Amino acid sequence: MMFDAPGSEHNAMLVTLYAVIVAYPLGLIAGIISSWIAYKRRKFKFAYILNAIPLLWVLPIVGLFVYANTMP
Repeated sequence: MMFDAPGSEHNAMLVTLYAVIVAYPLGLIAGIISSWIAYKRRKFKFAYILNAIPLLWVLPIVGLFVYANTMP
């Protein structure tokens, strides 16, 4: 549905949004692995911070949906 309109594959904002959504699993896996490594080294606060890496994807996407649904 993202690329339904003719010429939408050339829209840089749309392609960027698609790339961010597709890259989410990589960020999730990186956050999980790195937080486990920090936890194993008994750096608990750093593990919590690393565990929040996937929020870098979730917050902008949620913000975009909120913005899109509140536009007049």
